[in-house]
Amino acid sequence: MDDTQASNPRTEIAVGIAVALIGVFFLVSAESIPADSSDAFGPRSLPQVISSLIIALGTMWAAISLSKARRTEVAPNPRPNTRNQFLLTRILPLMALSILYGLFFQWFGYLVSTFLILVPVLVIYENRSLPRVLTVAAIATALYFMLFIKVMGIFDAGGSVVNFNDLLGL
Repeated sequence: MDDTQASNPRTEIAVGIAVALIGVFFLVSAESIPADSSDAFGPRSLPQVISSLIIALGTMWAAISLSKARRTEVAPNPRPNTRNQFLLTRILPLMALSILYGLFFQWFGYLVSTFLILVPVLVIYENRSLPRVLTVAAIATALYFMLFIKVMGIFDAGGSVVNFNDLLGL
């Protein structure tokens, strides 16, 4: 997809609102994470910060798009609408994968769920070599695990179906 195509301001506003609503959903969901009152930066703090950023960015996206819509009038696009194709081939699958990631995270923990979701994400972004996709997903998963779980000390509860942390001795 090239960056020269015209975008529909209504679509951009709707996307911004949808992103903000997803952030609200995650922020409300983060409230159910048990927190220790003695720790100022507890287990729900990072999800709350990320959710707040998602809300802020979605709101800004909608506001900027609304401002653009008021300033310009959209001319009809004589080319086929490749934006719908981009929505169907990238955005909707990524949104579905984010929901699936949440389920996998509960069932299998961080390590396995991150690997399982990275593989289709890399394919969505047109990485076609299966050995390369699997290698990049494995390396990225290991790096993310080391950074978030080991270095930053974010708690990983393991999975409710299979706890790979116990199986691997992590």
